[in-house]
Amino acid sequence: MMNKVNVSIIIPVFNVKNFVQDSFLSAAKQSYASKEIILIDDGSTDGSGSIVESFTKYDIPIKIFHTKNRGLSAARNLGIKKACGEFIYFLDSDDLIDPHLIEDTLTFATQNHLDFVSFTNDFIDESNKLIHKKLNNSEYKQNRIIDKSQAISLLFIEKMRISAWSYIVRKSVFVENNIFFPVNKKYEDNCTTPLVVWHSKNIGFLGNNGRPYYHYRMRTGSITHKFNYSNVDDMLYMINLNQKNFSNFSSLDFYICSKSLATFFISSKNGYYRVSEINSQIKDHLSFQFALASFKNFLKFGYWLIKGSSLFFSSKHIGENKGERNRPKR
Repeated sequence: MMNKVNVSIIIPVFNVKNFVQDSFLSAAKQSYASKEIILIDDGSTDGSGSIVESFTKYDIPIKIFHTKNRGLSAARNLGIKKACGEFIYFLDSDDLIDPHLIEDTLTFATQNHLDFVSFTNDFIDESNKLIHKKLNNSEYKQNRIIDKSQAISLLFIEKMRISAWSYIVRKSVFVENNIFFPVNKKYEDNCTTPLVVWHSKNIGFLGNNGRPYYHYRMRTGSITHKFNYSNVDDMLYMINLNQKNFSNFSSLDFYICSKSLATFFISSKNGYYRVSEINSQIKDHLSFQFALASFKNFLKFGYWLIKGSSLFFSSKHIGENKGERNRPKR
């Protein structure tokens, strides 16, 4: 008789042959015993699928699925469907997790009847060396519990992690509220995490005790570092979706401004594609409070001020005649 599974660790895999074993082992060696690992090979072409099959030699519950390449969202959605755990956790297949991540988050969750637990991360390079990069960990100095309205506000002012790998959550939050990751869209976490938070009854921040629980690998080949027209389309999709779902939150202005300025940067590298729509969002939501909130925000604002504000009154012309004209046919 199979032991009860309390948590399902979902690992989508695509062309990460140099990293997937270390990532898997960081999940397999978790101090928490009542777990299963679900690996979804999303049509890898570099041999990652064969490497994944070799993991069956480990004496832990493993489920392996090989699919056609449909992207990260589709792989995660399949993992949710196949998960048996009360809780689910999404691990990216090129990253690493602390050996006590699952145990510490689930202990905190069960003791306090939480649906959702968020935690901190650091950055490593392709050789597992720590990259010294300042993180906003002020909200994670100690364990604390907040309500969903507070959590949404913290998400939108970027003081709470939004990435799917940054939290553990009850599976029922996804299933009972018909939440899924949008297929064929980048920035899928920005579309999904706010909904997951909103439908969670109780939310916890796990104090890091001086050690981040997640080690995010910075890779030059990552899909998050490749910018083209579809990045602009997907950023605007994500912005508009959250604007529709969370229009009553004042903190949404901060979020829309931040993401619109980031979208403008991508647009400026692609013939100012859809710049009229982007500039309208910036104009409607920009404030000096946002610009002065951090050095990063100030740099975003400065770039737009130099490159974009002079284009504002002619942006309709640019968007329709330059960016749109250069947009490749689908």
